[in-house]
Amino acid sequence: MNFLIKYSPKVISLEETVFDEELMLAGRYDALLEIKGKKVLVDWKTSKQVQDKHKCQVAFYAKNSGADEAWVVCFGGNTKQGFSVSKVEIQSWYNKLEDLNNFFK
Repeated sequence: MNFLIKYSPKVISLEETVFDEELMLAGRYDALLEIKGKKVLVDWKTSKQVQDKHKCQVAFYAKNSGADEAWVVCFGGNTKQGFSVSKVEIQSWYNKLEDLNNFFK
């Protein structure tokens, strides 16, 4: 609830599947929201802190959904507001995913 109060998001879409032709990967994101005039791809996590795999995942979703920003929101930590937001640099983390994908080709 605190997240909704703080950001007042408007829902664009929920639980949509995206596919990347280049990487030949598909996945389903949690939410594409409008926050302060920007399309923000949000992936909810119950973990205490964001991990690199979460950043790659949300960058993949954002790159393939037309989002302006990508956020990992963790609800598992003991923060005063009840959640933490990690904003992810989309292109940088997508590039890491591409590198990993090329390694296994």
